[in-house]
Amino acid sequence: MERGESCRVCGDKASGKHYGVPSCDGCRGFFKRSIRRHRNKTLDYVCKEDGSCVVDVTRRNQCQACRFRKCLQVNMKKDGSRETLASKCDEATLGNSSSAESDQDLTKKRTYESCSAESSAPCSVMQENVYETAAKLLFFGVKWARSIPSFTQLSLKDQALLLEESWSAMFLIGAAQSGLPVQEALQLAGEDARGAREYRLLLEVWQRFKLLQVDPTEYACLRAIVLFRPGRLGDSAGQGRSGKLLLLLASVARVTPTSLQRIFFAQAVGNTPIERVLSDLFRSSV
Repeated sequence: MERGESCRVCGDKASGKHYGVPSCDGCRGFFKRSIRRHRNKTLDYVCKEDGSCVVDVTRRNQCQACRFRKCLQVNMKKDGSRETLASKCDEATLGNSSSAESDQDLTKKRTYESCSAESSAPCSVMQENVYETAAKLLFFGVKWARSIPSFTQLSLKDQALLLEESWSAMFLIGAAQSGLPVQEALQLAGEDARGAREYRLLLEVWQRFKLLQVDPTEYACLRAIVLFRPGRLGDSAGQGRSGKLLLLLASVARVTPTSLQRIFFAQAVGNTPIERVLSDLFRSSV
């Protein structure tokens, strides 16, 4: 997308390419909510005029029907799961521990303010927060790796291979640091999922991170270890603090990439392998 490009829907300044079209955050969010309602068969937009309302920066909120029609007219894509995930990832801001903490606070605040404790069904706000944060963390893993000089000195083929082999462990470490609400994620995955062995392993890993009270520097070291030695996590654990951290990586390695995809990314990418999504993200970051 060219610098200074305008939103194709309302003419406001575009924040990026969302759903295949340069658009602002307002229209991106509106379109995302609209297609979710469309899938749930609750889309009830009706134009009170003749279907020709002006959609611009000042009047874009006046008629939902005409705004949604304009989104479709400019070819915003309702389907295309990988592009949807990449769009979420483009907004990642988890570049350091302070931003990770603020994202954690925002996620919890939105989740608990919007979901009634008495509700038996997961609410859409909780679902959106969990999956969007997961997408941001996935992108952050690529962005973080690309910031390491010794990593970028490798061939592009080797860089891609390391990311494909280490993404699940890097995601788990980032999720633990940012406080991704794993209990809510398991709730969204369903009753059967919460009783499965692989999901119990995920909860166990979360608890171990909490008990060890891993600090930001240690999180960075753990990421580097799993990035460059993805197949040998937990080797030579030794004694003391470092030994405990390496044993923690052994627990991380027991959580399979398949289970992580099922819990955190199935809604966005379906059966598309995360490795393929990562390949797209990696190419776009080079």
